[in-house]
Amino acid sequence: MVMTPPRHNLPGTTWLVTRRCSERRFFLRPDGFVAKAILFVLGYAAAFYGVEVNAACVLSDHWHLVITDVRGRKSAFFRFVHSMIGRAVNGFRGRFEAFWASGKTNMVRLITPDDIVEKMIYVMLNPIRANLVERARDWPGLISLPGDIGAEAVETRRPGRFFDPRGPLGAVTRLMFVRPPGFEHMSDDEFRALLQERLEAGEEALREARGDAPVLGADAVLEQDWRSSPKTRAPRFGRVPHIACHDSTLRVQALVDRMRFIEEYRRALKRFAAGAREVLFPFGTLMMRERYRVRCHKLSQGHPAATDGAPTTGAGPPGGPPPSSPTTAKSDDYGDF
Repeated sequence: MVMTPPRHNLPGTTWLVTRRCSERRFFLRPDGFVAKAILFVLGYAAAFYGVEVNAACVLSDHWHLVITDVRGRKSAFFRFVHSMIGRAVNGFRGRFEAFWASGKTNMVRLITPDDIVEKMIYVMLNPIRANLVERARDWPGLISLPGDIGAEAVETRRPGRFFDPRGPLGAVTRLMFVRPPGFEHMSDDEFRALLQERLEAGEEALREARGDAPVLGADAVLEQDWRSSPKTRAPRFGRVPHIACHDSTLRVQALVDRMRFIEEYRRALKRFAAGAREVLFPFGTLMMRERYRVRCHKLSQGHPAATDGAPTTGAGPPGGPPPSSPTTAKSDDYGDF
């Protein structure tokens, strides 16, 4: 039997995450409700699971996030986020079938600060690369821009559809776009300036490559039938990256660490299935800890997230408010839904 490789949930790591809609359809077309629901869910989940959102872009048929997994719970974070967004938008569209494409969410670990900045710019340039708009700021849907990093948290009131007023997500959530690790020597202003310079250079390069070809434009994007899909051919059967790093030595080391984790996990799982309940799983195991309360090796003495015990929370949010969020906030501008 072929087993899907387990996710390595390492605290403090940064990731580029991508997921497409089923059949590449425009289910995520940036209607007001869609953007508002995504912000609302992200604000709650980021606080509850201890995930920092560094960059985001939601196109009509897929989305990208760059996140830092502070507590090593990214798998649980995305399980919750994808479930809530899929059900909320399906309800808005009047659908009942699968929302997301089959297969695992693509998660690429970003090793160095330069790798992180490169992928943040990649996310921001996505609508331009797809010939949808001229500039990142022209995209009508949810997108983070350099000026959003370290700015006031975006405050989103619960949409009037789908979300239960008595539910655990509360009436308001707050989402802040956070400067990623590796840039502690820079102020938020300096980091924003770095991103802005890279973004403008990327936009100019894409304009030159496009030449005289027109872009679709924001208005036309909003007029597309959400049942439609791109006319371009989707890439198939290619390599699925797990690590992004320009430094070959660090890239090889990260790949070796990932393979070692998978091998140790599978050995531990085999012993656990045979009845050895005392077996220790490798550090970075999440699902088995949450579902079966297995114990895990420590990463290193004194690491803030290292523990040999099981987590105190389950796989999903309990019926209570999220942990404290930033108190200063600006409201989203996607209207009332």
